[in-house]
Amino acid sequence: GAGEAGSLGPGPKRSSQVLGECSILHDRTLDIESIFPGTSTEEEQHPAPIVPHENGFHVTTLAGDPTQGGGFRDGRGTKAMFSEPGGPLAIDNAGFVYVADAGNNRIRKITPDGETTTIAGMEYRGQADGYGTWTLFDYPNAVDADPEGNLYVADTGNHAIRKITPKGFTTTLYSNQISAELEPKDPPETYLPRRFPPLHRPCGIEFCKSDGLLYFANSGAHNVIKMDPRTLEIRVIAGHGALSRVYTIFPKHSSNAGYVDGAAWLSLFNQPQDITVDPTGRVIIADTWNDLIRAVSPVGEVTRVSGTGLPDEARDGIAELATYFGVFSVAFDPHEGRIFMSDKYNNRIRSVNPD
Repeated sequence: GAGEAGSLGPGPKRSSQVLGECSILHDRTLDIESIFPGTSTEEEQHPAPIVPHENGFHVTTLAGDPTQGGGFRDGRGTKAMFSEPGGPLAIDNAGFVYVADAGNNRIRKITPDGETTTIAGMEYRGQADGYGTWTLFDYPNAVDADPEGNLYVADTGNHAIRKITPKGFTTTLYSNQISAELEPKDPPETYLPRRFPPLHRPCGIEFCKSDGLLYFANSGAHNVIKMDPRTLEIRVIAGHGALSRVYTIFPKHSSNAGYVDGAAWLSLFNQPQDITVDPTGRVIIADTWNDLIRAVSPVGEVTRVSGTGLPDEARDGIAELATYFGVFSVAFDPHEGRIFMSDKYNNRIRSVNPD
């Protein structure tokens, strides 16, 4: 089945229409729970108390000054400052944490003992390759690492995918300028589908160790892309442009957005912000403005994993009946098969659990 997405835009003013009946394919019944309750509405003046219990984990601040509203400063622990540190973090084999510090247009590195340094970017927005901090980014949203220590950055404002080598050299793997250069130069009167999809606000990048490919949400184009960082072979695997390879460059805010499950080449998404890949090769997607968790199977079938499609205060329970308000990030736990997500406007961290 299919339904139309509601009006777009962040925050509680966003409205949405009821989605139609959907065909849901699951191997197991899933339940959802809030693992960090937060407060779902301003009217909840007396949330239930959190009863502490010892589970072997403790929360500490690794880096960042909690007394400041944001800024830039390298240093140890709370002496460091960040500004809107972006989506998924990367952790390399040595235990170093890498952060896309979006508001500072920089990529930061944090050692296990909390020492923060800047490895790429400077205060100015722009796009420039080079070594170390003699490079420019524009609101980088997410970063991930491969086993060799290379970093891959979703450079959201530049509509580009960037690579940082272990020696600190930044290159642009793929951008709209590169895609235009790769296209065959056909006569002006000849129309052929584009071979290389344009990027529009890419985010939520992940390097999949099992196949060596990059996966990311091409948010502004309402689709999901996979790319081989060695050959630059690139393909839309779900959403607008999948299979047909007929793309719209910089679509308008609502163009090509919607909600359709089924075959990947017919599927529609609404500004997906993040993805993760599970051990079976299933790509799990935070379909943000549809308020859904969705998945693309290895054979190209798109299904709804969790959510009703109605933005609402957080309701736990059966996965298909759970409600979200702005699903911005997802992560998969390979040990227990759980999906974690941030339910942004409900101020909660939620998990989808197999029975």
